[in-house]
Amino acid sequence: MTGQLYGLWGERSGCLLTWRGRVITHTSRAELEYLYPDTRIVPVPRGIRPDEHVPLQYVPTRPSGRPA
Repeated sequence: MTGQLYGLWGERSGCLLTWRGRVITHTSRAELEYLYPDTRIVPVPRGIRPDEHVPLQYVPTRPSGRPA
C-alpha cells in the first residue's frame, strides 16, 4: 500500500490497537474519526510491513461496532 494509513491509539496501552497481533489500519482518517469519535486516530509509521497490519474491514466487530 502506498498511501498513508491511520490507526486507533489505545489510551490505556499507549500504543496502536491490534487484532491478533496486527495493527488495525484504515486509509481514511475522517472515516475512522466518524466510526470511533472518542478514540485518538494517529498515522501508522511507514516502517510497519504489510504483514504487520490488518485493514479495519477485515476485523470482526462486536455488537457495538467496535473491533473485537
